[in-house]
Amino acid sequence: MNILFCGNLDVKNNIAAFYTLSFFKNALEENSHRVFILGSGYKKEIKIKNLSRSKSIFLYRPPNFNKYFSRTYQIIQHDKNKLKEKLPNIILEKKIQLIIVYSTFYPILEEAFEIAKKFDIKCISYGGEYFSINLNNLINTTNIYQYLAKRFSYKKMDGHICSTSFHQKTLKRNNLKTIVIPTLAPELNIQSKEIKPNSKLFNLVWMGKPNQREYLIRIIKGFKIAQKKIPYLQLILISRIDFDNKSLDKKLKQEIKDSYNIRITGFLSEKEKEELLNQANAFIHLRKKSKETFHAFPTRVPEYVAYKKPIIFSNTPPFVDYFKHLKNAYFINSRNNINEIANAILNLYFNKRLCNSLGKNCEKLIMNDFSIKKNGYKLNHFIESLF
Repeated sequence: MNILFCGNLDVKNNIAAFYTLSFFKNALEENSHRVFILGSGYKKEIKIKNLSRSKSIFLYRPPNFNKYFSRTYQIIQHDKNKLKEKLPNIILEKKIQLIIVYSTFYPILEEAFEIAKKFDIKCISYGGEYFSINLNNLINTTNIYQYLAKRFSYKKMDGHICSTSFHQKTLKRNNLKTIVIPTLAPELNIQSKEIKPNSKLFNLVWMGKPNQREYLIRIIKGFKIAQKKIPYLQLILISRIDFDNKSLDKKLKQEIKDSYNIRITGFLSEKEKEELLNQANAFIHLRKKSKETFHAFPTRVPEYVAYKKPIIFSNTPPFVDYFKHLKNAYFINSRNNINEIANAILNLYFNKRLCNSLGKNCEKLIMNDFSIKKNGYKLNHFIESLF
């Protein structure tokens, strides 16, 4: 079967989605499908080697932004228009039998569905990110298009791929065929080393964009509390943090500049990133208890799991759906108190045996929940059930 992924896909600004799609592409092609991707951007901006060399990716130019309109609104409208322009030709040329739309927005889902209906092919949606209701999201149309999609678009689809069980429950009332597939763990050929009992240096790694939901300021504050007791701690931030950016939170700038043993990597190649992740002694990933958190399973988490190191989590779904405290992860209260963050770091530092045990138990998670092979089989079975 020939399958096309399309929707709100930007190779420059939606890197996490492209990592997940690269795993899905590999998994589906192992089951004899041909997978194509339509997105926005330029080939040189693709940071994933197997995708950058792929001849099955079709890209169109990003929008030229008008300063008088919301950028989010312009991106949505641009992607919708490009679907209308590009999709019919790709369907005919590549004999597409299934469209998978990566979007939570009404105009994108409606356009893809109407084109699929015209060509009498199946159309399913993928992407469960829930955007909190606030003034900014109302002004830029995010909340409006999200509501309209939920109210009208999803029930038209032939099915939906969810990344969390919570999101699946919100769609079942529409009698929509659904499947839960969290983001997938990369298949690595590296040997993860156990932490030696006498090891002094301890690397805590955080990876992502420095936005508000990441609790990066609290992570740094907790790290600094722990560092007062143990000077051998190092916090590695795999991120592009631009101190010249006027919009960057002043508190974040101050916390980082007044600290030592905090390393900001900037952009890394895949190889450089893999080397740093393998040098980690633990990872940290915090979220607040909210619908936004419940709806989407972060791409980074299975990537952390693949390195078989302990992960410090907030005690909230969807993490508690897969991980257990002191078995394969270390949970702190969902309030993300800085003293709890510090205690988690110190407890892992002083208990190397626990660190190694948590990391070792992650291997079972890869096999049972995050493997490309197993989830590829599930996704393949789900797709075949639609026909």
